[in-house]
Amino acid sequence: MMNTIKKTVLGICFFSAILILIISFRNKPDNIIESEKTENKLLLKVFSTGEGWGYNVLLNETIIIRQDIIPVIQMNKAFQSENDARKTGELVISKLRNSKKPIIKKAELDSMNIKY
Repeated sequence: MMNTIKKTVLGICFFSAILILIISFRNKPDNIIESEKTENKLLLKVFSTGEGWGYNVLLNETIIIRQDIIPVIQMNKAFQSENDARKTGELVISKLRNSKKPIIKKAELDSMNIKY
């Protein structure tokens, strides 16, 4: 009878320890995910080039893309307006956030009414 009581107590202790571990680990992934989100912050900064407009894409405050000319066209020409640079930069950030290559196509410029 004593062995049965010991086994029952050990079983309850073991089950309790497993339950405590499950509950404590269950809360940690949310904290880790939140930390990863704040570490990979993409930011767009539009700037004047003197001849027009351009944009920088920053990752955690480090410039990863500097675009001072309109991509995909054959001339080295700055964006004509701040808004054109902003729209194009926002498209690039959207592609990066969706794990796509940040390549701009001429059709995309046309669909956003970017003047070149």
